[in-house]
Amino acid sequence: MDFFEHQDAARKKTGWLVALFALAVIATVFLTYVVIIALISWQGSSPAGSRPALWQPQIFSFVVAGTLLVVGFGSLFKIASLRHGGRVVAEMLGGRLLAPGTGDPAERKILN
Repeated sequence: MDFFEHQDAARKKTGWLVALFALAVIATVFLTYVVIIALISWQGSSPAGSRPALWQPQIFSFVVAGTLLVVGFGSLFKIASLRHGGRVVAEMLGGRLLAPGTGDPAERKILN
């Protein structure tokens, strides 16, 4: 497999990851809404003898807005923290800068 085939395969995988991320956000919105509606029903905040409606557009819009805000701010934070490139990623994974004149054989091997 040459470089361009690897590049095409990576693009396809990226497309799948973006689609799965979107599905995860949709599932998060749905499950959060279900939990909030269940909590409202459990508390019994509706008039006696009636059940609260399962579809409440105002609550749903708050859930959607809240979820999108959390996901959006989290994404922006991660993008901002990774803006400085590979050095930041290596440090996040426990990497450290190697001195060019090191005597450690393992470090020399990496430097070479």
